Amino acid sequence: MGGYPVKSLLNSIRWINQNAIPRSVSFVIVTGDLTDSGENSEFIHVKNLMDSLRIPWFSVLGNHETWPYTTFKNEAPVACGDSLFDINYNDVRKSFYQKMDINDTVESSVYYDPRVKRNVILQNYSFVFKGVRFIILDLNPRYHVNKSEPGIGPEVCLHEENGGSLDFLKEHLHRASVETNMVFIISHHPVVSQIVCMEFF
Repeated sequence: MGGYPVKSLLNSIRWINQNAIPRSVSFVIVTGDLTDSGENSEFIHVKNLMDSLRIPWFSVLGNHETWPYTTFKNEAPVACGDSLFDINYNDVRKSFYQKMDINDTVESSVYYDPRVKRNVILQNYSFVFKGVRFIILDLNPRYHVNKSEPGIGPEVCLHEENGGSLDFLKEHLHRASVETNMVFIISHHPVVSQIVCMEFF
């Protein structure tokens, strides 16, 4: 596991380590696509590289992590990458909260996705740091891409049923409106519809 992506990541880590203090960088949030095909070995390899950062880091689930495959025609039977993500990065998340002295955290739990007719783990998080509420959203679909290739597609899925990512967003935008004027919404996919967001303010 090497090549250009690894060299690029190592260069980024090196730059952050050199500039974090002079530029007052408190932490890093990686917005997904840590892996190419969601293999467990890729999760481990990237985590080992990222742990060389000298400041706390946090990651978001991307579409490339959501449905693991080992070869183009050999993939997992379902989109179980959310479980692998949870297993491999749960300690990273806990360490992040501890190092940043963040106590008020919220994480979404198991969610029944009617599109795939099974439970999935939505990787939604919310926390407050220095008066700013950060809302991290899992907008990855769990259904297979509609092509003869492995994994899921790049489209956004709001998981709008009860207890999904849309409910999570509404709840934490409401919290932000009560407690602070500052909010960051972070996800692997851009939330392109301004109408959706504006409804909640």
